[in-house]
Amino acid sequence: MLHLIWAKGGTLLAIFVSLYAFWRGEVPERVGAAVLLAGWFITPMVQMHVTHGIDGHILAVDWVVLIAFVTLSLWSRRPWTIFLAAFQLDAVASHYATLLSPDVGAYSYITGIGLWGGFGIVFALWGGLWGLEKRRKREKAFQVLPSTSSTR
Repeated sequence: MLHLIWAKGGTLLAIFVSLYAFWRGEVPERVGAAVLLAGWFITPMVQMHVTHGIDGHILAVDWVVLIAFVTLSLWSRRPWTIFLAAFQLDAVASHYATLLSPDVGAYSYITGIGLWGGFGIVFALWGGLWGLEKRRKREKAFQVLPSTSSTR
């Protein structure tokens, strides 16, 4: 039951945050959401259900997503994109944990990838959207109101 909440809840959260990014976000938020959703939905399609070791297909998807997030970060120069790329780097590094230590079990492997490559990225995107909304509110508060005086 807990796995179902973890997996389905993460998917619903990713969809909700991405839809919000498409609706209210600017180009960097929309690109980040598109890459997030693409990786999120391509991963189960290529998954080979490896019982021990690295699933090379998922690792390849995660590398492509990492390159996309690093490129987005360099292009947009927004602070939240650094966290996006860093969380994805953590997810890619989690794949290699099984090579570094044979004691890393499947549960730890999947949890690490899900935490960093799933929830971490979703919250980084959400943080970018939150910052964007704060900036919009601040800019709106400082707009010069048109003059209401009339000339006689």
